[in-house]
Amino acid sequence: MKKNLLTFVLLFSSLTLLLSACGEKKTNETNAATDEANAATDEANAATDEANAAIDAATSATNESTAADNQSNDAAYEYKEFTIGQYTFRTTSAREVALIRADQSITSAELSPTISYQDITYTLTSIGEDAFLICRSLTSVTIPNSVTSIGKGAFSYCESLTSVTIPNGVTSIGLGAFYSCSSLTSVTIPNSVTSIGYRAFLDCSSLTSVTIPNSVTSIGSEAFEGTALYNNPANWENRALYIDDCLIKVDKGFAGHFRIKKNTLVIADYAFWGCTSLKSVTIPNSVTSIGEGAFEDCKSLTSVTIPNSVTSIGEDAFYKCYSLKSVTIPNSVTSIEKRVSSLHTKIIRR
Repeated sequence: MKKNLLTFVLLFSSLTLLLSACGEKKTNETNAATDEANAATDEANAATDEANAAIDAATSATNESTAADNQSNDAAYEYKEFTIGQYTFRTTSAREVALIRADQSITSAELSPTISYQDITYTLTSIGEDAFLICRSLTSVTIPNSVTSIGKGAFSYCESLTSVTIPNGVTSIGLGAFYSCSSLTSVTIPNSVTSIGYRAFLDCSSLTSVTIPNSVTSIGSEAFEGTALYNNPANWENRALYIDDCLIKVDKGFAGHFRIKKNTLVIADYAFWGCTSLKSVTIPNSVTSIGEGAFEDCKSLTSVTIPNSVTSIGEDAFYKCYSLKSVTIPNSVTSIEKRVSSLHTKIIRR
């Protein structure tokens, strides 16, 4: 009996070991399969990462190439110059040009809004600095609507120029643009212009008529000095020169209180400059801008009231006004340049 029981125990133990071994083998096989699957997944992920990296690299290379091409194109157009007939142009972008030089022998200029060169059509957007300098035989100019600016000295010393058409596209007339055009008799400035530069029409001795639109908010000093406008008594009132609705210049010898006439819109740059005996000023509620240095060096000025109609005040407007203790600037003023007054003058905002 004991022998049979021992045999049974041994048999049962063997069977248990066998089943355990089979289970362990099965588990090992399952784990191995799982490991293989995980390895395959890792390989697939690695391949995907490599593919993504390759795509990113290709995209980056394309972007760099495109940027380089654009930069190259911009550089190619930035300083490109070419001459057609009596005119030299410079590209300002891929599709725009400025007229930078005209032959000094030119007698008339009727400019086209588009210029074609080497199968590219450009738009003329500006008359550059000194473009028609000393074209002494030039009598007339027609500027197309595509032009938005007339540069510094663009027509200076064009002594035979009698007429010029400034188109509605122009927004600014540069410093000395028509300086010493001694035969120019009249100019109509379109509603698109907002600024007339320093000495723009200086020494245009025959200039008797100028139309300044309400769009103009800035007139440089000496813009019309030396013109026939100064010699016309009808343009003067209370020792001050007015052109349309703009106060251009006040006689330096003026003393006491000055009342700017009604409906004036602009006080030009340095309009009261050097009026050392000026005591006080009344500015009407129509004025929208007070120019640069408008009251500079008015040493006796003690009082000025700026109305709510004013939206801009230029640099040095009250500089060296040593008797002016304070200036009250209304909230309507949205543009005010640096150093409006000397340190001794207190600026009050309301």
